[in-house]
Amino acid sequence: MSMDKLIASVTILFLSLLVSACGGGGGGAAPAGPAVVSLSTVTALYPLNGANWNDYVKGTSITATDTLCNAATDAACLHGGEKRVVTVTGRSSCSGITATDTLGVFDWTCDASTGTARVISTGLKNGKYLSDLLNFTTPGWNANVVNVNVAGTIYSTASSTQWWSNPTVINNIGGSLASAGTIYVVTSNSSGTYSIDASKVGVVVKPGAAINGPNDVWARLLEANNKDFIWIEGMFNIQGSDIGISWNFVKFSVLMNVTANNASGINKRALLISGASYNKFTDIAASNNGETGLWCNTCSNNLFTNIRSSNNGFYGIQLDSCSNNVFRNVVLENNSSHGIQANVSSNNVFTAVTTGNTGSGGGTGIGLQFNSSNNNVFSNVLTANNGSDGVALVSSSSNTFSDIASDSVGYDFYLYGSSYNHFTGLLKVNNNCYETGGTNPGLVNWTCTMLGTTGSNTYGAGNSSNATLTSGITLTSSFAGKIVTDDIVNTSDTNGASATYPADPAAFDWSGFQNTYRAWGKDGTLGNLDSRGRWITGGAGRIWDWSLSSSDTIVNSVLAVPTGNDTLTHTWSDASTTTVLRHAIELVGNGNGLCESGETCLYTPNIGAYQGHGNLISAGAFSDGTITGVTLMKFETNGR
Repeated sequence: MSMDKLIASVTILFLSLLVSACGGGGGGAAPAGPAVVSLSTVTALYPLNGANWNDYVKGTSITATDTLCNAATDAACLHGGEKRVVTVTGRSSCSGITATDTLGVFDWTCDASTGTARVISTGLKNGKYLSDLLNFTTPGWNANVVNVNVAGTIYSTASSTQWWSNPTVINNIGGSLASAGTIYVVTSNSSGTYSIDASKVGVVVKPGAAINGPNDVWARLLEANNKDFIWIEGMFNIQGSDIGISWNFVKFSVLMNVTANNASGINKRALLISGASYNKFTDIAASNNGETGLWCNTCSNNLFTNIRSSNNGFYGIQLDSCSNNVFRNVVLENNSSHGIQANVSSNNVFTAVTTGNTGSGGGTGIGLQFNSSNNNVFSNVLTANNGSDGVALVSSSSNTFSDIASDSVGYDFYLYGSSYNHFTGLLKVNNNCYETGGTNPGLVNWTCTMLGTTGSNTYGAGNSSNATLTSGITLTSSFAGKIVTDDIVNTSDTNGASATYPADPAAFDWSGFQNTYRAWGKDGTLGNLDSRGRWITGGAGRIWDWSLSSSDTIVNSVLAVPTGNDTLTHTWSDASTTTVLRHAIELVGNGNGLCESGETCLYTPNIGAYQGHGNLISAGAFSDGTITGVTLMKFETNGR
């Protein structure tokens, strides 16, 4: 298992660790209630307002009431469509109870707070999508069965083809999608453009098929304006067109398992997200686009998880006037200008981020550049082989940097007119830092040593930067790096390479890899000019793997298992604060992506996006502090 789709992504292996959290459960207590056990049919956890796919109820956890979500006024809503429930009649305790479904699509937990045990689906499993629930031939919903293990005995529900009653309709030609509640499926390659003209609409492209650009320079392959509760999955080949997905003023919706490639020319973008709030963007890959992979404008309160944006003409991610968003597990490589370009974007969180090989030539290329952007939190950020700077702050103040490593050609930190920034945890740099024009910017010019902040900032007057500084690092051997053997998933490589840029980029495999930390770039040497920037004409291409090497000691396994007192406090745009656990990412909790009290979280031992792979296992007992009651998991293998 990779780190992909971390939201509600918990393996059966550690469900037993959650038993103590199940209401009425007890560690080794004898089963309560009568000996006879039976299962109810599979029903909706929220039958009134959360019965169907794209139905949302007000709340953030399975304890939410069955109250209809109002997208215009509510700030916290839960996707009821993923929440199914089976009652385990005859059991009043969760002790010894686990569950699976035969499609292997959902994670399940047990709850006995009502006095009777019941198993509840917490959400789609890692690497599973709405497409796994659909029959593209009929079309319709696949049959599924829930198997409940009660103290070693398996009980099964009756099969059902209708866990949801949403109609599914084939549309391979495009046009207006205006039937609320309908799941439209694209079953073969389409050159139509699609317009979502109703809320509660789903569009799922069958795996192996694609929506292709109609060779119209102004065309947007899929567009949604002022609609809510939408679900989109699939491949978008933009070549010859303007935008892959244009998503404007959309709320409480999901963009998942989306690949958007080949938007050719300047001002051509894979994904344009504008005025959108309270959405979830998961497993997104954008490659070989003329300008930007993912552009967000005036976006707020969104969760971006597992974002891959590579080989684009300008930026991997561009943010303009965006706030209160959380970005986690992000890999941005071989983009011509910057990994992230942010303008007037404050109060966001960036955690587990890797940028590499950025720049179109000597002296250009920045890992992360933030202009007039304040009160952001950056944790577990790794930036390598940028043509210019690792992190650049221009007129950006009161930002927090925790556990950062940079090995760039220019300055590892460039601070211009930026004040009261706070550096904590580990700070590892190769070259020097540059600072001018700011008041107590957090680092001393040139040396990168810590600077006290005597003015008012997020952390209060007099709270100085306290990071542990290591200088002179090099990251050239820290990654799995260039792939020189066949990637068994990618259909376009020969031993990890392509001799020339493809004559037909639309037919090239930009996104299929053995693991999600791989991407196409220039065939050069890490640390040199020949590997930086976008691979587009001239020379060979190469698959790069931005997983960490198992032999690395600079950024691999350098962060200790946190206790409840290892925290960061983030300030949102309304001045409210959230205290979160460092070196950890939420797996199961309130869905904001941050590790807080009472949640199940992934321990993140590394600096950067890659945090290990394989099965999830216990990271050991958690010591309470400011944060309490956390169940910490980790990947069983760290390094490739």
